[in-house]
Amino acid sequence: KGTSDAVYQNLGFIEDFSPELVLVVSGDHIYNMNYNELISYHIRKKAEATICLIQVPIKDAHHFGIAEISKHGKIQKWTEKPKDPKSNLASMGIYIFNKDLLTRALNRVAQKGGVDFAKDVIPVIFNKNRVFGFNFSGYWRDVGTVDAYWNANMDILRKESGLRIKDWQIKTNHFVKGKIGDRPSAYFSRSSRVSNSLIARGCIIEGQVQNSILSPGVRIRKNTVVSDSVVFHDTTIDSNTIINKCIIDKSVAIGSSVIIGHGKSTSN
Repeated sequence: KGTSDAVYQNLGFIEDFSPELVLVVSGDHIYNMNYNELISYHIRKKAEATICLIQVPIKDAHHFGIAEISKHGKIQKWTEKPKDPKSNLASMGIYIFNKDLLTRALNRVAQKGGVDFAKDVIPVIFNKNRVFGFNFSGYWRDVGTVDAYWNANMDILRKESGLRIKDWQIKTNHFVKGKIGDRPSAYFSRSSRVSNSLIARGCIIEGQVQNSILSPGVRIRKNTVVSDSVVFHDTTIDSNTIINKCIIDKSVAIGSSVIIGHGKSTSN
């Protein structure tokens, strides 16, 4: 039903372990954080709840839960998706709670039909409890929409984005359907042209690839142009085809003389 309801449904599991602290994170966010620093901050501030915050452009702040904090980091005001934001400190959807406070808050919110942390839980706890904001300055992106997922992939190719998969030691998955999916080196024919792209092992490139990410085993045939796209495992794109700003699933066969991705933009 919602972010807080997902944790509420698992309160029994949490109680089985009887922890002092509970870390709540979202599964569709991309970032690199040392949670030990967050926990140490929470303990040092003697907080009962800590919300991870990141600065966003003020023009985008209305899309987020927004915090206003004191000079000591205590949250003084919380507004969910404000029309006229007074701060650009946005919630990252990462929280750490004292277990007892989390249990009380979730039970209280659930009784009133609430299902969301930012909308329902945080507003009922920050006034009467020690709720602090933890400022995070690294790369972070919510990939809960197709557009956001595409942008996150393009961030891998943008030097200024802050998304550093090598520094984060992110590696491709070597296991495909339970078998080791090691592949030979990528092959680039004389007719191939590749710029600002990430090409995985096992790819065969005969056409042009620009500003794109290709998973293992992708084949791009002659006179085909792939640009600003993400192509998954073992997809073949035949000759004289144009692919622009697309996300293409694994094991797809696209024929010759096809155009995909060009045309008028549509609203989400």
